[in-house]
Amino acid sequence: MNLELNLSEQQQAALAELAQSAGTDVSHFVQEVIEKQLANEVETPPLLEQDVWQRRFEALIARHQPTGHPVDDSRESIYSDRT
Repeated sequence: MNLELNLSEQQQAALAELAQSAGTDVSHFVQEVIEKQLANEVETPPLLEQDVWQRRFEALIARHQPTGHPVDDSRESIYSDRT
């Protein structure tokens, strides 16, 4: 895909400077920026609103009711021999 961008002279100069400092030409620099942005869009799930997150968290807690008896949750208990 070919794109045509209308940039001001200042934008062109700034872009050329960024590309040069990255050790590449403008075309490759812009392509790398776009690839990074697309990768971020795919990998980063959208954040939930605070109230939605809170409701989901509280629903998760409600599904895990107290056992009603003591539970050994010490680090040592996971290594004990239960034969």
